[in-house]
Amino acid sequence: METYQHKTLVNYEQWLRYMFDLNYLALSNYIYYKTANPITSETVLIDTFKILWADRERYGGQQNITAPFIVASKLIRKKRIPTSNKFDFKLIIQEGSTIHFERNLTIEFARIANSILEKLPQFPRTVLLMNRLDGLTADEISQRLSISTRDILETLDKAARQVEGLLTNSTSTSPTTAQFLDLLAHLTPTSQQGSIEDDWTTLMKSIRKEEQFARITKGIMRWGGLALALIVIISIASEWRFAKVTHKTPRAKIAYFLLPDSTFVTLNAESAVQYRRFGWKKSKVVNLTGEAYFDLLPEVNSLTVKTGEVTTTPGYGAVNIFYRNNTVNIHCLGGDTQVDIFEKGKFKLRPKEGLEYTHDLHSHRIEPIIPSEVKAWTRGEFYYTNEPLANVLDEIERQYDVDIQREGIAIDMHYFSGYFTSNNLDIALERVCSQNLLEYSIDWKTRTVAIKQ
Repeated sequence: METYQHKTLVNYEQWLRYMFDLNYLALSNYIYYKTANPITSETVLIDTFKILWADRERYGGQQNITAPFIVASKLIRKKRIPTSNKFDFKLIIQEGSTIHFERNLTIEFARIANSILEKLPQFPRTVLLMNRLDGLTADEISQRLSISTRDILETLDKAARQVEGLLTNSTSTSPTTAQFLDLLAHLTPTSQQGSIEDDWTTLMKSIRKEEQFARITKGIMRWGGLALALIVIISIASEWRFAKVTHKTPRAKIAYFLLPDSTFVTLNAESAVQYRRFGWKKSKVVNLTGEAYFDLLPEVNSLTVKTGEVTTTPGYGAVNIFYRNNTVNIHCLGGDTQVDIFEKGKFKLRPKEGLEYTHDLHSHRIEPIIPSEVKAWTRGEFYYTNEPLANVLDEIERQYDVDIQREGIAIDMHYFSGYFTSNNLDIALERVCSQNLLEYSIDWKTRTVAIKQ
């Protein structure tokens, strides 16, 4: 395959096809190694290249083997895709191979391989399969995952030791560690999905459909005469009934605005607030995703904030509401606040009380809060007490507009107590990582942070 040459006038579709062909097999396998779900793997693969296409001007049509893997990892994490499925590898020994087993042992070894791979931690398993099954060197894996070669080599060594321990506790017919590692090169998923041409066709159909919709929308704006007049009339009528106002913030930005009842809202990075443009007096309903601080006037009443299954009705004063990753946190800083959780009932929060509701567990808890720390984010300070490290890193990503690679660390085993500010990324990472005995490196060119043990 010829290397794609970047030119001043870029043929972006040609570039996308080149990137697709270059990364298709390795990326498909990578997603499958992480999720153990071939159907999910195909969906994430298509979505990955749709994101690259939408952001094509950023990459400038240049060859990039790191970006697809970073985007895919982020999709798996952000979509909270389960990664505990069963593998379905089968063992195929090609003719001419120096490895020979009887058929019954081949089936047994395939069963053992699937069982052991399912027990390995996700990152060591993924790196091991990329090395043994895909045949990628430590340098090649390092380039794709934006992790140092030394860390990849250490991960491969760790994975081999873990395999040895698991084989020791397996059956008497288990292969040796060396045999097992050699056998990995002969594994093939039994439920192989599609082909490169089928997936390319699916990708382009999806892109064309979205672009066609955009063109139709743009074309409507050019209609004239009676059609335009009719559209205007219908639009005005629809706008009165259905139009909504949306306030949305990107990463690394905080927004300030007033609701129609003069409630002052501070909107955190990567958040959105939406409400009806008309009929506010009849329905003071605000839909929130992300985090917002509502400062109500004393005479304001009946304001309702919806966050998934939770509806919050503040009294006077202020309330801070957080809604991300199916978790809702409501902190009452002013008058009594009523919280209604679907199928759980209503709860009343007193001043200096907070409620946390987790959708996945359908559970809630109410506990005291420190108001000064709750509001601190509005001035660029973020306080935590025994907070899962994953949540802290998510906030750093939002505040500094960076992508943090967490591969190779047991993220669920780390917590953070302390604070960081939004004015110095190095200091923020140093505080968070040092407490967990982690190291970090920053690539300012790609705005990527790599964290390692």
